[in-house]
Amino acid sequence: MELLSLCVPLLILTLVAKVHNLKDQRDERLQFFQYETVSISCEDLKGLGGWRVMRRLKELTPSNASSWEMLTRSRTIKTVHESDSGEYWCEDERGEKSNAVNVSVDDVTLCCCIMEKTFHRIAEFFRDNVRIQTGYKGVMSIYSVSKSDEGLYKCNISGVGESPESWLNVQAFICCSSDDLAMNPTEGADGPEKVWASAGGDVALLCTNEGLYRDGYGAVLTAACCSSSWYYRWCHPGHVTVKQRVCSPDVELVAVGLRPYYLPREFTSVFAITVYIPPSDAEAACDVIHTVTAGLQPQHPGAFIFITVLNTLLSCGHIEYAELTFEPNSTTLYSGEHVNLTCHMREADVSEWFYEFKWNDKPLVPITPTNVLRIPELTPDRNGDYQCIAHHNSSEDNRRSNRATLSVSAHRPRATVRASRTSIPVGGSLTLTCSVEESAGWSYDWFTGSPDAEETAIATNPVQNSLSISQGGSYWCRGRRTHSDFFSEKSHVHHTDRTLSHRSFVVLQHNWTQIFSGETISVRCEIQGGGDTQWEYEWRTTSSHQPVTGPDTAPTHSEYRLGTASVFHSGEYWCKARADWYSSTEWSEAFQLRVTPDKPRPRLTADNTTLTGKGSVALSCSVENASEWRYDWFRRTSASSEAQILRYNETDDGISISEEGIYSCRGRRGDTTFLTEDSNRVTIENRVSHKASVALQPDWSLVFSGETITVRCEVPADVPAEWEYEWNKPNSTRVPTHNEFRIVNASSSDSGSYRCLAKDKKNLNSTTEWSDDVTLTVSASPGWKYYWYRGEKTSEPLTDEDFKSHGQSASASREGLYWCRGGRGDPVHYTQYSNSVRIHGIVHNRAAATLQPNWPSRYRGEAVTLRCEIQGGDSEWEYEWTATSSHAPPNTKEFRISLGSDLSGSYWCQGRLKGARQNSTGWSVPLTLSNAAAPRPVVTVSPSWLTPGASGTLTCGGGPHPTAGWRFYWYRAHPISLDPVPRCKQSIRYGWSEMHIPEFSYELLPGSDGGTEQNSFVIRGLTESAGYACRAGRGDPVFYTEYSKTKWVWPVVSPDSVQHHYDDKIPLTCKGDSDKLRLWIFTDYEEGLFECESPETSFTWNLVYLFSGVVWCGSGSEISNAVNITEVYNRDVLLESPVHPVTEGQSVTLSCSWSKRTNLDSIISFYKNDELLQSDVRGKLEISAVSKSDEGFYKCERSGDFSPESWMSVKSAAPPPVVTVSPSWLTPGASVTLTCGGGPHPTAGWRFYWYRADPISLDQVPRCKQSIRYRWNDMQIPEKFSYELLPGSDGGTEQNSFVIQGLTESAGYACRAGRGDPVFYTKYSETKWVWSGDSYSSVSLTVSPDSVQHFYDDKIPLTCKGDSDKLRLWIFTEDEEGLFEDQQRSQHH
Repeated sequence: MELLSLCVPLLILTLVAKVHNLKDQRDERLQFFQYETVSISCEDLKGLGGWRVMRRLKELTPSNASSWEMLTRSRTIKTVHESDSGEYWCEDERGEKSNAVNVSVDDVTLCCCIMEKTFHRIAEFFRDNVRIQTGYKGVMSIYSVSKSDEGLYKCNISGVGESPESWLNVQAFICCSSDDLAMNPTEGADGPEKVWASAGGDVALLCTNEGLYRDGYGAVLTAACCSSSWYYRWCHPGHVTVKQRVCSPDVELVAVGLRPYYLPREFTSVFAITVYIPPSDAEAACDVIHTVTAGLQPQHPGAFIFITVLNTLLSCGHIEYAELTFEPNSTTLYSGEHVNLTCHMREADVSEWFYEFKWNDKPLVPITPTNVLRIPELTPDRNGDYQCIAHHNSSEDNRRSNRATLSVSAHRPRATVRASRTSIPVGGSLTLTCSVEESAGWSYDWFTGSPDAEETAIATNPVQNSLSISQGGSYWCRGRRTHSDFFSEKSHVHHTDRTLSHRSFVVLQHNWTQIFSGETISVRCEIQGGGDTQWEYEWRTTSSHQPVTGPDTAPTHSEYRLGTASVFHSGEYWCKARADWYSSTEWSEAFQLRVTPDKPRPRLTADNTTLTGKGSVALSCSVENASEWRYDWFRRTSASSEAQILRYNETDDGISISEEGIYSCRGRRGDTTFLTEDSNRVTIENRVSHKASVALQPDWSLVFSGETITVRCEVPADVPAEWEYEWNKPNSTRVPTHNEFRIVNASSSDSGSYRCLAKDKKNLNSTTEWSDDVTLTVSASPGWKYYWYRGEKTSEPLTDEDFKSHGQSASASREGLYWCRGGRGDPVHYTQYSNSVRIHGIVHNRAAATLQPNWPSRYRGEAVTLRCEIQGGDSEWEYEWTATSSHAPPNTKEFRISLGSDLSGSYWCQGRLKGARQNSTGWSVPLTLSNAAAPRPVVTVSPSWLTPGASGTLTCGGGPHPTAGWRFYWYRAHPISLDPVPRCKQSIRYGWSEMHIPEFSYELLPGSDGGTEQNSFVIRGLTESAGYACRAGRGDPVFYTEYSKTKWVWPVVSPDSVQHHYDDKIPLTCKGDSDKLRLWIFTDYEEGLFECESPETSFTWNLVYLFSGVVWCGSGSEISNAVNITEVYNRDVLLESPVHPVTEGQSVTLSCSWSKRTNLDSIISFYKNDELLQSDVRGKLEISAVSKSDEGFYKCERSGDFSPESWMSVKSAAPPPVVTVSPSWLTPGASVTLTCGGGPHPTAGWRFYWYRADPISLDQVPRCKQSIRYRWNDMQIPEKFSYELLPGSDGGTEQNSFVIQGLTESAGYACRAGRGDPVFYTKYSETKWVWSGDSYSSVSLTVSPDSVQHFYDDKIPLTCKGDSDKLRLWIFTEDEEGLFEDQQRSQHH
């Protein structure tokens, strides 16, 4: 059932007009939330001076406009408030004005929301049960809200339901006058004191668990009028919490949290803020009020907050007194913070006093002339009450301050991020709010990041705790104390999506009207206006079936292949498309899929069932929605013969036939051919021209009861056929197929009409016409009378009204024992009495024994409930049970048992009417319970060998199935060590007898606490060998099966060789950092464990015999890599081959070895997939550059002996990237952009590394030869480069482009890509060059003659001058590049 909620968001500030000259400096929005920071500035004013921002507030008249009295171009409102509503403009010294902006804060928006569904629907809104508006996107706005808009609101969405009612309250300040105050004495810190107020002002009292609360300057405050009922609720001890206090020369403020008594149920808490503002600048006091309110409202969105402003200061009789305050101004601080305790003296000079600070009535420090005490680093043992005492330096006068309680928390608080909505709407934004455990005194740092980028600070130490974002991403925050370097823990990462404007739709692959169980179907997600965007898709469904996975069919693709449909696929389907990590469309509208459980059955009809002569019959095959189907037609010659296909895959649903037979049809559709059930059969007969006739022997149409008569079917003798007969007769419980039948001992039930027809035995569909009816009447034998009795035989014949005699038959309506006899003649001659028949009162209700839960199978130890259900009627029943078990069931309607050996067997129940126990339902059908044990699950892992960091899938099978109510629990299995662990023995050789089969402890995997509905589970990011197990559970309380056997996953394989001889002595050495060592061996049949304690952190097991299987070792809690070893038993030849996948391009050598070192020059042959590759005496097969085509099964042969086969796997090498430069020619100091393409892409997890490539000189640089002429063949092609990582590329870049600033010389550049941990790198790209036209003093190149164009056969002298004797000349053509490299005595050549 879907739940509706009616929600009223915060009031927002709406700018209803925008001007060109007046600009919000923070962003271009026209709407702001209350308590946001807004900056307004005057811009684009052509350099004119003297401009200032002006405003006219709503409560002011047009003629009484006010300004901030500042000749500045901008003004910042730190916390925008309702009182800031009004008109804003820019004005210069001469009075010229810009256009104005109106600010309004009096609108309310109500939204009608469906829980867990984000799409909009049409909603009807009601106030006080009267419909007031239709919201076409589920939203209703009330503009210029007033007191008349108060009321109970609710909404209704057709087809979904109605929300609960919510009260919309239009708030007003709550305050009470001095006449309402109860002037009662209150207990203060120094005993009872009188409280009074001067006349002429509003006063509010603050109730605390100590009575009336007095702040640090003598004001006595309360949160409500002092009626008795409010006092005992809000003033009850424990119902009041002081949230924040501010004491400064500008303002005195206290904020108190109260229980939400006497308020509408929408308010979850109450905050009373009472303020005294001295006669000074009120603007600073307003900023303090706004800041306190802005801190409370995001943390308590459902709170009712009211503010009382005092213009009368209450006095408790002291002219001067002390007030102790904390900085940071919070009653809760954290371990590691510092705190300043300040002893304030009101209306007194602080220098005239000495100060004593106490903690829990104990002195903290000696008396000091300083009124500030700093505690540098708080610890939890500093909790308690603090007080200061001021001693006058020239008198004995002293003043005690209030007692202030400080709570120091041991843990560092964690920040919390909340979002104003679930995602960023199209073209909009959302607001993130950061808070620290509902405490004040914080500023906030904001951070962002992505899965493939480092953390980035986006706002550091802002005063406000909110952040407006318009781009999706991952965001988090932390709090910092405003005046210190104390930080909170960072918040958890908040992921925010940006909604794209594209719309998504779910469509069915085949637009069929109805889907049937067994069809192969798919749904597809289509994106409106999606273009060439590479989308990744998300699917959501209410069905209980998961998608079929495979190439292009996983739920991240546009096609959601459902496979073979079943009723479990029925439900609603939604999809959305994701363009990147944080950008997606909205969820599509729901697509309703209904799967009909049963195949359709066509209906076959014929316009006639009889063929005459050379006529024909029209057949029609009817399936609902006929245009979606094609048709197959079948004919049988008899009911027992096989069907023959007449026509196949016809588009027409009707055919015409002219041959007798039994016809049927079926429908088909779909690419994988879904077939309907076969239709009903229609028999088409071919009538011959003869007609059968019925004859009676003897030929009497009237016979009497008890007589015998023969009925015969006759066909004219001139018809040459062998016949089979069909009869239509009364009392047709058995229809004869012969031409006659005898009626022996005729009775009235044999009376009626008889007719027949004959069928040709060779063609049963060729028949005569039906004969005419012959009527036979059977009458009671003349002279006999029948007498009926109830009870004893000696009683008189029955003549009661509840017994009706009809001669030989009678009807009775009473229970009893009945008899009869016959009599005839005069005097009457009687027959013997008949056998007796007892008639019982019959109850038509039926009993049924049922089982709850009604699972297909139940197992020993499960708890079940047996119930006796009486079907029909509402009578009162007594219940009886009987059973074949040794446990006698109770005679109650239902009872609960736990299955066991003494409870197995069959159970019956019946009901008896209360007050008439002789009337019962009769025993139910037996219900059988077995004593079978629950099958032990079997866990499988796929794949069992995988690369580090990959994912593996566990499957729990072998019996328990999700459709039988089972849930599945997944565990990591840890072997339990021996106790005590034996010492390692160096002197022995280990065999299987020294191993033990381990027991396990089981650790529930994360995400499996409550069990999973599906019997499969994905483990991601596996990096080490591990054992896994599962078990199933169901019922309440949960009944569990046994744990499955442990199955292992091997992330890596690292043997020295694949094959070893069976009797080889194999030393296996385990090295680690612990003295407790283990060696596991897993074979196809069993597993074993060596476990011992070594004085060293390594140990070698010398195995007597080799065991085929997987081997790994453990040191302490760490596990080594896995080794896969194959024994070669009873063979002399084995193949030595790599077991790791070999990368394409590497060289591989396969060797053949044998145990008997005789005839060393024998021919050795190598085979791949049973095909001969090489045959010579070398004993090695060398592949210089392996490729994918070399993958396969290899073996070797020597003197007729073959080794076992071993698989060699070849993995594709990552394609080398291609680097491009733009531009390739540039002016000195310009920038160039490198791009790394050709294969690796950022979306596939690659990062990119950028290098400067320098050619590596020849080892022996030749001497320069002046006398020769150089040609292309004298050059070398540089193949080796050294690579220097460019600055800013150390950790790789997320983007596949890189900008180099300020290039001044020609240089070569290359790139490569990497991903994973540890990083896997591709090869370096080929080097690309950037050419600079600058010249340098250190080296120069001249061409003679100095021109660009030359003839092909010209001799061109190129002269290189530099400051080294090693010179190089590069030449780059369109096809290749070459290098001259020489050494000479002079420094030019």
